[in-house]
Amino acid sequence: MNKYVFNHCLKNIRDEKCFKTIYDFYYDRLSLYIVRKYNIKDISEDIVQECFITLLNLKEYKFIEYYNAWLYKICDNLVLKTLNKENSEIKKAISSFDFDGFVKEWNGEIYTEEFGCFQDSVNKLDKNTREIFYLHYVLGFNHKEIACLLRISYANVRQKHHRGIKFLGKKGKVSQKIFLILFIL
Repeated sequence: MNKYVFNHCLKNIRDEKCFKTIYDFYYDRLSLYIVRKYNIKDISEDIVQECFITLLNLKEYKFIEYYNAWLYKICDNLVLKTLNKENSEIKKAISSFDFDGFVKEWNGEIYTEEFGCFQDSVNKLDKNTREIFYLHYVLGFNHKEIACLLRISYANVRQKHHRGIKFLGKKGKVSQKIFLILFIL
């Protein structure tokens, strides 16, 4: 597709034939671009659909010289907007999460004595380490995702996680089973 065909179709985007021309030509290309650049296959099609909605909602037309770059930039912006929205929702959930209340609500009828030791040990961990445990064991994030969410280095996340496990294993003297039960509930 050359720039004149693209711009003609963009100018008349509400015409079904023009919309279909752009849609058919770019849908797969934009989806593949998002998957390769951001590795987010599950929402790539949603982002591309939002891109086409953006084209349909353009208020005024102006000639686009570098139309490929323009479309890819629209997709980039939509991806970043979506990821920022998801990150802010996750951060809000993390900040409002009452880790101590979560621990206190656990029904420890079977492991009462061991769980008490474990609870004391968990309370001695720093806030970042508890957040890392919550994100990893409860929400299922990997270390790289946690580093992104908490805006700390990947190495720091791994180190805090490892030291936290080591601390809980020595101080709490609890089995791995109890550890997993706490965070899976």
